Amino acid sequence: MADRDPAGPGGGNGLTLWPNALTALDVIDAGAEVRAVSEPAAGLAMRTATGDTMQFVPQEVMVGRCGGNGRALLRGDLMRPLLVRARANLCLGSRCTKVLQEGVSVGAVLENGDVLGGDLLVGADGIGSTVRRGLFDGDDLRHLGYAVVRGVAPYAGPKLPAQLSMGCGEQFGMFPMTGGRVYWFAAFGSRGDLASRSSIDKDWLLGRFSSWHEPVGRLISATDPNRMVVSEIVDRTPLRRWSRGAATLVGDAAHPSAPTLGQGTCQALEDAIALTSCLAHESTDIPAALLRYEARRRRRANALTRQAHLMGRLGQWSHPMACWLRNRLISAVPRQLQVNQMRQMFAHQRTDNLPAKLDQAPG
Repeated sequence: MADRDPAGPGGGNGLTLWPNALTALDVIDAGAEVRAVSEPAAGLAMRTATGDTMQFVPQEVMVGRCGGNGRALLRGDLMRPLLVRARANLCLGSRCTKVLQEGVSVGAVLENGDVLGGDLLVGADGIGSTVRRGLFDGDDLRHLGYAVVRGVAPYAGPKLPAQLSMGCGEQFGMFPMTGGRVYWFAAFGSRGDLASRSSIDKDWLLGRFSSWHEPVGRLISATDPNRMVVSEIVDRTPLRRWSRGAATLVGDAAHPSAPTLGQGTCQALEDAIALTSCLAHESTDIPAALLRYEARRRRRANALTRQAHLMGRLGQWSHPMACWLRNRLISAVPRQLQVNQMRQMFAHQRTDNLPAKLDQAPG
């Protein structure tokens, strides 16, 4: 397994997991470890910039009707149990620069000139995937017109729900974590000029969200500016195919999405479980297994990409009248309809016989 980060895939900022991700982790017996290092949110809320509640689903409804609560944790806390179960040799600081395909053999050329070859190539190299470009020509990157700053702050207040607050051209989300911390993100309009920046001016960010409800300002103030991560939000047009021969894509390489649904990591985990299951059941015909995998996953993942794209646009409306109308419409959605939508999003079909077949899948 090649990873472009010299330190390995265990670092990073916060991320969110929803019930479908925990179900996928349970398949490989990693769910309990992840639950132990993450905090269940006290429900799910959508609010205005002034703190008025537009929607709220209590914790007991999330558990009873939606399969569980949202959780937040550091990326490293998720990667540790996954790496233990991967049983793979790591090539650190190894960026893929080219994909090789010849007959039933596949390979990846690394930045240092090394070539990794085998029976199967899985591109899990993110939104700028080299493997994706190698399999499917063209660059369909879509800049969505806004940027996000992410951070983790100490927090000593009352227990929080997972919540998203919407303003005019701005959004702020927060998720409780273990250890008296909160993972948060702030979204705002951008023309793409933040793409090359590695940090953000905290005073500028505080000024931008100065009129927002608490604890927005408190969380920004309490965050180390050197630990804030800024990124332009982009996605890609959904692909009709993810595989070619014995090579395929997973996660953001296959279906990069705006972060508005918090499903990026969740969908990558669903991909991994489905791919491993298909390989275990079709180990002698890898191209057929990959076609089976994408047939199982593509429609759901691409639908969520489209939904996240639209939600991101909606959240970045800036005209006051349009924002007022948006907020009224969100407030008018019946809870039952919202719960039904979340149940569909958080549904993930278990593959209970997968662990016994893991060693049969090609490595």
